[in-house]
Amino acid sequence: MSSTKHLILILFFALIPFADLTDKPAKAVLTLDPPWAVIFTGDKITLKCAADDFWYFKWYQARKKDSLNKIRAEEYTINTAAVSHSGEYTCKGYHLSESILSDPIHITVSDERVILQTPPQPVFEGDALTLRCRDRYNSDITRVVFYKDNKELQSQADTELSVARVSKSDEGSYKCRAWRWSAYLGDSAEVRVSVRERPKAVLTLEPAWTQIFKSERVTLRCEVPGDYTDWRFTWYKDGWKVSATQDYYSSIDGDKYTISFATKGHSGEYTCKGERTGNPSYSKTSDALTLRVSDERVILQTPTQPVFEGDSLTLRCRVRYGYTATKVVFYKDNKELQSQADTELSVNPVSKSDEGSYKCRAWSSQYYHYSGDSAEVRVSVRERFSTPTLTVLPGASVWEGEAVTLQCGAQIYKQGTQLQYRYSKDNGDLIGARSREPYSIPAAELRDTGSYQCEVEAEGTGLKKRSYSVSLTVKEIPKAVLVREPAGVPISESDTVTLRCQVPGELTAWGYTWYKDGRSLPLYQNWNDRYTITSAAVNHSGEYTCQGDRTGYPLHSKRSDALTLTVLIPVSAPSLSLVSGNSVAPSGDTLTLRCESHRGTGPIWYSFHHRGNEGNQSSTLLYWTSLPGPGPVSHNRTILNESDSGQYWCDSFNNVSQEIKTSERINITAIVPVAGANLSSALPEGGVWKNSRVSLHCSVLRGTKPSYSWYRNGQRLHIPDHTRTYTLSEGGATLSIHSVQELHEGTYQCVAENQITERRTFNSTSNTVELRTATALTLIVSLVSVFILLPVISACLFLTVRALKNNQSLRETIEKYGVIRQKPKTLREPAASPVAENSHDIPETSHAAAEREGELVYAVVDIKKKSKVKRGQEPKNRKNLPLEYCVTYAKVNDRASEKTKGEKEECVYSLQHEAGIEGTREEGKGKREEGRGNEGAREGRTEGLIYTLPIITRIDGVREGGKGKSGREECFYSLPREVGRGREGCMYFEPRQTERGGGGEREEEVYSLPRGVGMYSLPREVERENGRVKGPGEGVYSNEESLYENFQQRT
Repeated sequence: MSSTKHLILILFFALIPFADLTDKPAKAVLTLDPPWAVIFTGDKITLKCAADDFWYFKWYQARKKDSLNKIRAEEYTINTAAVSHSGEYTCKGYHLSESILSDPIHITVSDERVILQTPPQPVFEGDALTLRCRDRYNSDITRVVFYKDNKELQSQADTELSVARVSKSDEGSYKCRAWRWSAYLGDSAEVRVSVRERPKAVLTLEPAWTQIFKSERVTLRCEVPGDYTDWRFTWYKDGWKVSATQDYYSSIDGDKYTISFATKGHSGEYTCKGERTGNPSYSKTSDALTLRVSDERVILQTPTQPVFEGDSLTLRCRVRYGYTATKVVFYKDNKELQSQADTELSVNPVSKSDEGSYKCRAWSSQYYHYSGDSAEVRVSVRERFSTPTLTVLPGASVWEGEAVTLQCGAQIYKQGTQLQYRYSKDNGDLIGARSREPYSIPAAELRDTGSYQCEVEAEGTGLKKRSYSVSLTVKEIPKAVLVREPAGVPISESDTVTLRCQVPGELTAWGYTWYKDGRSLPLYQNWNDRYTITSAAVNHSGEYTCQGDRTGYPLHSKRSDALTLTVLIPVSAPSLSLVSGNSVAPSGDTLTLRCESHRGTGPIWYSFHHRGNEGNQSSTLLYWTSLPGPGPVSHNRTILNESDSGQYWCDSFNNVSQEIKTSERINITAIVPVAGANLSSALPEGGVWKNSRVSLHCSVLRGTKPSYSWYRNGQRLHIPDHTRTYTLSEGGATLSIHSVQELHEGTYQCVAENQITERRTFNSTSNTVELRTATALTLIVSLVSVFILLPVISACLFLTVRALKNNQSLRETIEKYGVIRQKPKTLREPAASPVAENSHDIPETSHAAAEREGELVYAVVDIKKKSKVKRGQEPKNRKNLPLEYCVTYAKVNDRASEKTKGEKEECVYSLQHEAGIEGTREEGKGKREEGRGNEGAREGRTEGLIYTLPIITRIDGVREGGKGKSGREECFYSLPREVGRGREGCMYFEPRQTERGGGGEREEEVYSLPRGVGMYSLPREVERENGRVKGPGEGVYSNEESLYENFQQRT
């Protein structure tokens, strides 16, 4: 039993410290020793966490999750501070299951030479503030200058700056500058001092009427809004502190002051104030609340005074002793407002016009008689917030690019009011509702000039107030002007040039910065407004700008417009090079000439020239162009014929020296590949008599300086210079046999050749000539043949002459067009193809070469006048054909007839199928070639079975006398004539002015055919036997001279 008593006593005494477990624990308070939040590395500092007894603590740094200490003490000491100790610290106190966190304190550890020490932030309005400037090595500081927001506050010998009562205007960035005698020690880093508004206590009533009857109960409640807790309150009546035991009818309990039985003595003005441990340590005193205790019969009850704009206001008329008023009349400033049965008068929302003196008159319901008038009660209506003011920083007049801040400020008179701000410019909204943040213009522009206002609205009330207008003027930053001295004079190498920069306007004290070619790095800086180039060179050319600089705002002027400085350089002599092709080039090759002047001021004009090898030839301008500066220019030249040989050069020119510079000349040799070899001789038909002299002549249609080789019976003749059998003359073009013998008999042929390069050779093989010796029998046969054929020839001539006399049309045609009077103009072959006619390694016949080159041949054809013969039919009367003769020409038909659809073409009649032209098969002519058919024709070879036209035929066509048939242009195949370099040979009904070799001559006389006439031509050589050419076909002529001679013989 005694042990049980002892256990109970032990438990009783053990629980005594926890007897107040039901009380809420106080908040932990964190302090510093020494009280500076900025310290040097190496300093010692102690953090203290204060709370009630029986607590333990944990310490935390913001950057670390775990607690800093294992020993749960109320102090945490940093013996040797390092930069890493900088940060935000808190402490947490524990009391059994309860815990509470302290407010944070930020500590800065610096390794600079000078620091500015401040107490922990923030500080509150009304607190004392001390700032201390300190040297790391504790040197005796003899002079300190303190700065706030980079503006000097004061210079003093004391290292501390004190502010007795801090206000909001003291908020800002502070620093100090320290000297030890004349030795400058350094500047501290800036430290931000934050000044917060001290919270204010708020006093309310329950019930919320400031007029009550005697003996009624009322409670006054005091509170401090905000995040701070643990407030202890002090009460005041008429300025005197109210004790907890002031009278029998009142009591204080924490934030409540209760009057349980009101008496006249409880009337008065009440206020309260909060106090706490920590920062802030006290609150502002609340506004006064007036309580009136009445013993009158009728009272007018009002809420706590004053009321604020936007609030709702209710006035209540009461009759004492619990009587109910059945009629109430309310008055304001002795003017009746309204008469009603209800005892309450409501005004919502209240405005400043509702302020005044109110009373009520009541009639009681018990006896329906007048109860009385209440005493007048003053209703005060205060502004919830002041009319806003708009401030423009840095001022109402700023420069372009300067930052501008519009700050709208309004004083809040009722705690808890939240304001929204709107900014407008020239009555147009700039930004919607927002909190207190100002409206900023980072870089003002000219368009920002205008009239600005701000509007403030209290949230939830609809109450708005607008500031007065404030004008903002944005001034344009002056623009620098750059000029050249001397102006307008061309600048050459080695000249002296001066550039001058000026900034117009009222601002002075300008320095100048120079820039070149748009670069951001300056070319030159000085306080002089001139920049001089003593000896101009090419690298001084470019675009220059300048800018003014000064110490005050604006710091810089606008950059000037660019001034272009050009140092003029005469053009250098050009160089000409052959970058594509060879100096010896065949026709068809394209050469590329490049001309370049490496120096010179643009524009530079380039021109290419050519002069032929003949000494009296003038130069020809080939091409010209211009470049903005030095650089290469290319010209492509296509070699056409030998006239393109000669000297080539280029010229360059610019406007600096007015002198044309000429390049060195390049010699070009143009070679036309050899083509159209022809072997001619005057051998009698009966053979050559023995011991007679014979000459064979080899000629070419075209070709530059051909060499000749001779063949007999397919074997090349090697003819030494001293031989007596064969002799070569005319550069090898003529082969002479001094004394013909039987051993000289055979088939002769020549091959013409010219060489471009070692690997590039062209050749052409001629026709063959049969050389045989004559005998006596041959002579006798020849004489007999002449005597037999002489009467026949005479008869043919007689018939021909008579036909000519009867046929005036042919005579007129001959006389009109001169077909027989003179030879037609020489018809030149088309320009040589750039592809060699025969390669050096693969010889081929002239006929095959003609097929590949697309040579033209000519035929005399007969067209029946107004023939109605259907396609494919033979004409009924072949004898009575009108003898109207005229000459026309046709192009080789390179392709097979499409009518056969790929089959072998058995019979091709020229013109017959298209226009009813009579064509007859010439017996023994046009033999079919073995192994070749229509497919071969597609490859450009001779068609399989060819029939020739009669030698002399009629053409139903007349000369169009300079007009086209029916006025329409028709295209015919042309003669192989040069109608312009590279131009297509196209003949028309109407003679046309064309470019023939650049001469602008008219076309040859052309005879037209009716529309729809299709012309087919014959191959140049159509008679073959076993693939060997025997001779030209009858009625087919390869050049104009042969056509003329044959026509003359027939007519």
